[in-house]
Amino acid sequence: MKLWKRLPIAAQLTALLALATVLGVICAYQVGETIYLNEARNQARIEADFVEHVGTWASQYKGVWVKSDPSDVGLQVGNHLERELAYPRPAVAPSSAPGASARAMPARTPVLSQEDLDDLESGLAAYHRKNPALVQRELSDVTQASTSKVKFRMTSDKPMNPHNAPSKFELAAIETLRATKQTEYSEVRGDELHYARSVIATSACLKCHDTAEKAPQAVRARYGALQGYGYKEGEVAGVISVAIALNYEPQQLVSEFSWKTWLAVGAFFLSTLCVLAYVQRSIIGPVRQLKSYAERAAHSELGSDIGKLHLIDDEHGSNNEVHRLSAAIKAMYQSIRLLHRQSRGQPSNVTPSSP
Repeated sequence: MKLWKRLPIAAQLTALLALATVLGVICAYQVGETIYLNEARNQARIEADFVEHVGTWASQYKGVWVKSDPSDVGLQVGNHLERELAYPRPAVAPSSAPGASARAMPARTPVLSQEDLDDLESGLAAYHRKNPALVQRELSDVTQASTSKVKFRMTSDKPMNPHNAPSKFELAAIETLRATKQTEYSEVRGDELHYARSVIATSACLKCHDTAEKAPQAVRARYGALQGYGYKEGEVAGVISVAIALNYEPQQLVSEFSWKTWLAVGAFFLSTLCVLAYVQRSIIGPVRQLKSYAERAAHSELGSDIGKLHLIDDEHGSNNEVHRLSAAIKAMYQSIRLLHRQSRGQPSNVTPSSP
């Protein structure tokens, strides 16, 4: 502390401005990181909105039907609940009325025996129904297999599909959302932001997830009757879980600066230099002149010429503290000269300066 007090004002000010600049950079980095996390969280909310919209879209059609194509052996329809054969349209039959043009007969489903069905099934296309949950899960599988930094999944603490079991974060999110009655929960784990939005059980959900006895046969046949049931309408059934890879680094932040940002940085450093120049010109320089004047006055013979100190006209009328200090030092020196002359009985031609 003693060493610090002994340093010149210019050195002290420069050190303080350097420290302020470093702290400003650190604060800017932390503020930028907070903004980055908030933007990532908003991106997770948008992703969750998209998942909900897909579910709403699929729900209005009671699910989505996917048609297989027997001529394309590589076409996979994936998981589904029900399956219905697609029969060919009946041939066009001409009208028996004279002069009448031929027209297509309305399509109808032919009545086939089990033997006919077995014979025709291998050559017929079929429709496969995917309920809204399957649509959302398959979309999740696509994102999980992609290189996108944003991935999502839907899960519950009572999943029907054991491969869709919740992670530790998702279990914690479900428990927290149930306890706090909030709609979203997020954490930063490692280099990822994990976000969860509650999924509230509705009457549509209970068609499959109320009890095993009330669930459709296709659901029980596929998932069994032990897991995935017991939901209650209006309560948290699970979560839409979104994971976003975080990559907030100083070099990345700098690389994304626009010309406006660089202009702002340049303006900051220019203002810092202006402050330094002002302090040097208006404070440090005049104080050094006052110091030199006071030292000459202290070491000179009274009555000798020590020169003049002129910072500004009408120092007494200035509100600048340095100007007032200059006037006070010169007035004190003149008073000392007057007292010295009077003590020696010499007439004085010194008129003390007014305070």
